[in-house]
Amino acid sequence: MSYVIKKDHKTKEIVAMEYEIHGYKFTPKGNRKGSLEVKSITIINPSMIEKVLLSKFSHRYKKLMNMVYLILNSDDDETSGALTIVLDEIAKMKSLLLHKYYTFLKKEKLKELLSRLEIIEIELKKKEMEIYYKSRLIDVSKGHSR
Repeated sequence: MSYVIKKDHKTKEIVAMEYEIHGYKFTPKGNRKGSLEVKSITIINPSMIEKVLLSKFSHRYKKLMNMVYLILNSDDDETSGALTIVLDEIAKMKSLLLHKYYTFLKKEKLKELLSRLEIIEIELKKKEMEIYYKSRLIDVSKGHSR
């Protein structure tokens, strides 16, 4: 059951109670011992929603960028598996932005975040093609091509 209690701080009386809450809902990370158990939180304030979502996105984006850096700076042909994983993660992040965060973020911010992901995706696909052509070149030089 969800509800909002608004209290007048001068008179210490309850002013309003609302049961239908529309906003961004999420479950917080583990509770500390001795604290209240919170199963879910709903944020109603649009600017606060945007800050929370951008913080969540930023955290995932930093992890993604660390993986991208390692892949793009490696000379191994063995990075194709990791490259596929990172491309899948980019697809997940795009889907998250387009389906879950779409209603809460401003259109300009959404476009900016999507364009960042597009640029990374393009660079990774270039790396993927480079790995593919290197492997084909090695096959041709060994005489194993078809």
